[in-house]
Amino acid sequence: MRSYILFCCLAGLAAARSLAIQPRDDLDFTATTGPICCGHGTQDPNNLCKNAGLFAYCCSSFANNEEQGCDPVVDFHVGRDVKIVDSESQRKCVSGTRVGFVGCAN
Repeated sequence: MRSYILFCCLAGLAAARSLAIQPRDDLDFTATTGPICCGHGTQDPNNLCKNAGLFAYCCSSFANNEEQGCDPVVDFHVGRDVKIVDSESQRKCVSGTRVGFVGCAN
C-alpha cells in the first residue's frame, strides 16, 4: 500500500513538472526590466526602443533565469534582457493569445 501511494505521488509530481506555465492576464501584471521571457517582435508605438538603438518585443513578467528558462512559458518562449519598458504600453501587445507589455532589448 505504501509503495502504491509513493508511486502515485511521484507520478503526480512528474506530470505537474511537465505542464506549461500559463502567464496570467490580471490586475497584478507589472512591466519590468531585466532578464524576462518575451515573445515575438512588436510595434514600437512611440519609437522609444528605436531611439535607444534597441528592438521592441512583447514581454511577460516572468523571469527567464528559472530552472527551465522560458521554454515552458506559453507564448513567451524567448529570454531577453529588457533594458527599457514603455510604461504607457502596459497590456498593449499580444503574443499568441496572451497580453504583454512592450519591452526594449537587443
